[in-house]
Amino acid sequence: MNRRGFTLIELLVVIAIIAILAAILFPVFARAREKARQTSCLSNVKQIGLGILMYAQDYDDTLPYKWYLYTHVPVDQTLSTNYLTWPEAILSYVRNDQIFQCPDQKYAQTDMPYTTYPFAYNYNGASPTNPADLSTGGLDGATLGSLAAPTSTVMIYDGFTMDSWWYPADQAALVSGVAGPTVDWPNTWPAAITAVRRHNDGANICYADGHAKWANRLDATNFTRSGQ
Repeated sequence: MNRRGFTLIELLVVIAIIAILAAILFPVFARAREKARQTSCLSNVKQIGLGILMYAQDYDDTLPYKWYLYTHVPVDQTLSTNYLTWPEAILSYVRNDQIFQCPDQKYAQTDMPYTTYPFAYNYNGASPTNPADLSTGGLDGATLGSLAAPTSTVMIYDGFTMDSWWYPADQAALVSGVAGPTVDWPNTWPAAITAVRRHNDGANICYADGHAKWANRLDATNFTRSGQ
């Protein structure tokens, strides 16, 4: 019986088919891996949010500040700083400093402004647009009862820096991927948008009632105590 091997043309056709299938499937696999990282990050955001709510229960329903002026050495770090940050304030409630690092965005202490405790999420500490009316700002020192719409008020979101004092409209612009109306720093803003919208062009968010979900569009009122 004569046995005939594959011809060169047949081998090239098979290789071409494999290459086409790989080109089709690799992006699918990449999206699946990113979806898994997004889900892991969402779990982090949810746990952090619950930790903040537990903190509030122990402090007369008062939410933490984004940072406190306080000379200290961050946990497991060596550089001193004069800021005690919100992750350190709630650390005893979450008991795991790894949840402050996103699978897609990890920070070292040296990456942080003022060499503070490293974290990859922003707390809604937006400055009031009207200093005489704290309801136009974020959650710094707010009581849970003062929030008009906790289900739509952002508490934690995928972040890039501790500088979450920016106004509500700027923080909404970060999540939405558009120019910040008041901050829009040319050298900082594009990188900030990329960092915040790191999961499929959107961000994971935990709201003040404790529920967490992904979003890619928010309004300034989502970052104020007065809500929507």
